Amino acid sequence: CVSISKRLKLKESNIMKVFKYNIDPKTPENVIDCPVGMKPLSVTEQSGKIVMWAVVDDQATKNELHKIHVVGTGVDSNILMYPYVGAVQVRGESTAYHVFDGGTV
Repeated sequence: CVSISKRLKLKESNIMKVFKYNIDPKTPENVIDCPVGMKPLSVTEQSGKIVMWAVVDDQATKNELHKIHVVGTGVDSNILMYPYVGAVQVRGESTAYHVFDGGTV
């Protein structure tokens, strides 16, 4: 079994935490301000909103802007080349949303 640190290529010496970021499904390209080196883990629905869980080094001395792309099922898009974070369906909506990690701005 490979540790999450090795799978995500994180430094073993850093103290990492899991942070939550709100993602707007109506905005195809969300830009979030996060510690340098943030690694998305998954997306879920929480209280009718999409949230993304990510591993961060909260002791990082710098932040960066990170692009998170959202596309609905069946919608034409050129973002499929980015790493896939996951899919989520918001309660009460018929569309499933697919989230991709667009990397740093």
